[in-house]
Amino acid sequence: MSLRIALPPDYDFMHLRRFYGRDPEPTGETIEAQTIRKNILHRGAPLQLALWVDNGYLHAHQQGELPMHDEQFELLVTHLAGLQQNTADFRQQFGNHPDMGVLIQQAPSLFVPQLMPFEALSWAIIGQLISVAAATTIRRRFILLGEQEHLGLWAYPDASTTLELGFDKLRGIGFSATKARALLAAAETQLQDPRFLPSSLAHDTASELSQRLQKIPGIGPWTAQYTLLRGYNHLAGDMSNDLAVRRGLGALTTGALTAKEAPTAIQTRQWLEQFAPYQALVAAHLWHWQAQHF
Repeated sequence: MSLRIALPPDYDFMHLRRFYGRDPEPTGETIEAQTIRKNILHRGAPLQLALWVDNGYLHAHQQGELPMHDEQFELLVTHLAGLQQNTADFRQQFGNHPDMGVLIQQAPSLFVPQLMPFEALSWAIIGQLISVAAATTIRRRFILLGEQEHLGLWAYPDASTTLELGFDKLRGIGFSATKARALLAAAETQLQDPRFLPSSLAHDTASELSQRLQKIPGIGPWTAQYTLLRGYNHLAGDMSNDLAVRRGLGALTTGALTAKEAPTAIQTRQWLEQFAPYQALVAAHLWHWQAQHF
């Protein structure tokens, strides 16, 4: 089944390609010419998605034994492509801000590429307190460990597959004991109550999900907020505990380039609050700016 979705005139597909091409070794995703290919598990079976842009439309195709029905597939593609984010309003409000204005002008079409909720949570757990390169390596091993190959790629493990892998296998691919327990507890909770990580989230229930997540040992505020940002398009999340955000803010406002010189989490939160309800999108601009310039 294929579909096409009309894109806003300022949509930049490169941001999506860059995010899904962050692992140089294709396992769960790959970039072929101008097409993103990504494997997921749907109803327990591998499903390959292909996304590309042509003449102002986002085109999508799915291939697998158990494809999604039309409406569900369109909702997923719209979600993954970040098309639910009101970045135009953000630019209009803050494009002339004395600090953020420059970053917005440098990346006016920036949005936050999305993941499916369980993948967003597991990626956040994997990335706790380690470099992006190290997290990418562990994520790659995690995908391969699931052993769900389809059309040359491997499907990202869902909650059921994760539980089947178990503690020892997760430890064997680089998970710390705390991270392995947190991921398994989240997977078990999701299987017991599918509403734990719903497919979509209303803005006024974001704090409730954050609180539910943080009841699991090993999942703190940063992991919960990153899950909301990357899995639910929640652009008002608090990323002030993120060291890269704090370091980026220091470089932007004072020229400080080291973690030691970075503003505190409290100072960062206070600065971000002026951009409500887009605090997490500002964090994404700070990440992007650092990646381009440092």
